[in-house]
Amino acid sequence: MALDGIYLSFLVSKVNELLKGAKVDKIHQPSKNELVFIMRTKGGMHKLYFSADANSPRFSVVEKTPENPQTPPMLCMLFRKKLTSATLVSVEQYGLDRIAFFNFDATNDIGDRVKLTLAVEIMAQHSNVILINEDNRIVDALKRVDAEKSSYRLVLPGAEYKLPPPQEKLDLRECEPSAVCEAVLGLTNAKLSSAILKTIQGVSPLVSREIAYRVSGDDKAVADLCADEKMKLLCEICDLKSMLINEKCEPMMVLDASEKPMEFSFMPIKQYGESFKAIVKPDVFSLLEGFYSERDRLSRTRSKAAELFKMLENCIERTARKLNNQQEDLDKCADRESIRINAELVTAAQYRLQKGASVYEVENYYDNNSIVKITVDPALTPSQNAQRLYKEYHKACKAEDMLIKLIEENL
Repeated sequence: MALDGIYLSFLVSKVNELLKGAKVDKIHQPSKNELVFIMRTKGGMHKLYFSADANSPRFSVVEKTPENPQTPPMLCMLFRKKLTSATLVSVEQYGLDRIAFFNFDATNDIGDRVKLTLAVEIMAQHSNVILINEDNRIVDALKRVDAEKSSYRLVLPGAEYKLPPPQEKLDLRECEPSAVCEAVLGLTNAKLSSAILKTIQGVSPLVSREIAYRVSGDDKAVADLCADEKMKLLCEICDLKSMLINEKCEPMMVLDASEKPMEFSFMPIKQYGESFKAIVKPDVFSLLEGFYSERDRLSRTRSKAAELFKMLENCIERTARKLNNQQEDLDKCADRESIRINAELVTAAQYRLQKGASVYEVENYYDNNSIVKITVDPALTPSQNAQRLYKEYHKACKAEDMLIKLIEENL
């Protein structure tokens, strides 16, 4: 479940209520896609958390934050230089889109007051946190975007800040519910949830499905809606606008059958029936923190399990290779008796063998005095070559005993 524009509007309202006029005390960057601002207010310190991670983009006031690295990244140092002691003037949302602007009153290097804006864009893999100066130029961002990544806009230091492509949707706060309802019903070839999603700004697929469920108990095609269901649709749109205008929401988390966080929203979710558990949270901050902290915990558990399995696979592969090599060495040791026999034959015939020969031809009295050829070192005397062969034999015997034990241990 992505953080939608309507939920974001409630977040913006609560951040303004809690942190408007607060000063930036410290800034941390736990990872390349995260920022934490420690905000000082008259009532105490608060942690303002930003994430541009593709799987969990958001901003919120939180109780717990990720551990900070010992050495702050360069981007963190830049943000500290620009925003430490700055005052949060306001937080504004771009329509009902998933873009929020944190406006700060800061001081530059020579002591002059300057306006800086932190643009927080919540857009899945395109999510970003961008610092903008009063000339609408980008100071820097969590994610830099060059011409190779985007042909629409650059997100690079010094470039002009440009809003993401606009969505042609209706803002409920500025439109009459009847006009919005008429626009939805005009998409006769679409499913109701799809028509809602394409028409109303700030609603997520989850909310669109929920409205469709409340209207018809199913997700009918718009063309199949009866008059009563069309009236229900208008009522649902009126209720949604009332929640927005009055800034009243019911933060709710949905857990699946194994009680893992599955969805969250600013309104009650009924479409899953009795098989899923719904938990109401006291505010939009605690809902986000509870949802994502549990998801992050499960993700870390899966990640650690995957690492352990990978280590186990590597260990098994290493052991298999070791066993294979040891078995090959053991097979070589099986020829040790022929080495001993060669050593004896060279010893017996050394009186007639000459130094400098690379091959000795001797009679094998173990095999009816048949002639065998034994490869030797021409730099050694016959006696020395015999001793070398004896050493190879004893070495093979010891190696066989050791390899048998090692193979048994590795099995």
